Amino acid sequence: MDAGTPAASASAAEALAKAAPRIARMTVSLSYMRRPADVLAHGKRRDRCLDDTRRHLAQLVAAVDVDEPALFIAYVEWAQTLLIKTGLDPAELVSHLGALRDVLAVALPPDRAEAPRRFVAAALERLTSIEVESPSFLDPGAPLAALARGYFDAVREGDRARALRLILASTEEGTPVKDIYTHVVQPCQYEVGRLFHLKQLSIAEEHYFTAVTQMLLSQLYPLTVSAARVDRRLVSTAVEGNLHELGARFVADFFEMAGWDTFYLGANTPTEHVLREVARRKADVLAVSAALSDHLPGVRALIRAARDDDVCREVVLLVGGQPFRMVHHLWRRLGADGWAPSAEGAVHVAERLVAARGA
Repeated sequence: MDAGTPAASASAAEALAKAAPRIARMTVSLSYMRRPADVLAHGKRRDRCLDDTRRHLAQLVAAVDVDEPALFIAYVEWAQTLLIKTGLDPAELVSHLGALRDVLAVALPPDRAEAPRRFVAAALERLTSIEVESPSFLDPGAPLAALARGYFDAVREGDRARALRLILASTEEGTPVKDIYTHVVQPCQYEVGRLFHLKQLSIAEEHYFTAVTQMLLSQLYPLTVSAARVDRRLVSTAVEGNLHELGARFVADFFEMAGWDTFYLGANTPTEHVLREVARRKADVLAVSAALSDHLPGVRALIRAARDDDVCREVVLLVGGQPFRMVHHLWRRLGADGWAPSAEGAVHVAERLVAARGA
């Protein structure tokens, strides 16, 4: 089996996933042995290190599975940023990944260890070559920046009524709802994700912010329905395992604005139920959202199931979400028909692909 082929990548990922519990324990042990002052550390500190190593390995498995080092590099950059923002020494991450790289050489057969070790080495090179920044998504020079900041601050302060009033007043003054989605809601949600991953927002605060945004989208929805229908149908869903549903909802609402009939299935929808809806609704397009690299196997499984289904195999398959923004050609590896970096862009891609199918 040639290294770098899809089959080789899948085999390496499978071997890595199977051995991950043992590799995590070995990595922590080696990492502590290389720091004599910490070798006897135990309890909560060592447990946290083991949990971190398990997360590193889960992200490494996802990246190896689709043969994309950039996915693991992006994750490691985020981990380094988190250490810096919390006042910890990023050199600890470099040391820990070095231990992981060395453990992989002895814990896996050589043909299975090559890709994971190469991915870790690429991440280490990145970490030691630059200082990673994590800029805010609330750009003061962006369109509707003041409205976005006002909405964000109101929600963060727990004043959802004021937050909703700001947005609804803006629409009453003539601000297009499409601009509210693009320049206010989307960057605010990205900023919530950034602060959450930097541990500057708690789980409860992240959930509250998302709940307020869901409430806002429900109030804006009547404004998204276009009077001119185009006799096209979309099914939009967050892939099985993905609990983040706003991306899929954004896509559905933008298609609604473009005159499509949309069927938004929400979060964590099992593959068989997605395909059932695609068939029942006679969908022209299926849009699938993945928030994390961990969700990519589910996306691939859904795409394969659609291609193998006699009724669904001709549906246009679009994918989107953070992993695809990090690696722009990733959609091809998973067998999708296309992707777009934004919900509005997804409409244009879908229209082009559907028109090509009908030509």
